[in-house]
Amino acid sequence: MVERRTPNPDAGGSSPSWPANLDRGMERLKRFFLEVRAEMRKVTWSGRKEIRAGTIAVLVLSGIVAFFLWFVDFGLSQLVRVVLG
Repeated sequence: MVERRTPNPDAGGSSPSWPANLDRGMERLKRFFLEVRAEMRKVTWSGRKEIRAGTIAVLVLSGIVAFFLWFVDFGLSQLVRVVLG
């Protein structure tokens, strides 16, 4: 293990001091959560009608894409059957 010394050997304590680093980390963590809270207050949340409309749109479009992919898959499989005999 490497021994670390301060530039001034007569000065007591370690450099950097462990509790000071812990305090600094806790302050940063506290500031982070305060900033998250402030940003969450700025968010405009969607209403029930908007969420319902978006959900219906996603379900309908997913159904259309699923049908299209099934149709393409079915057509290509029939084409492969005809070509391979």
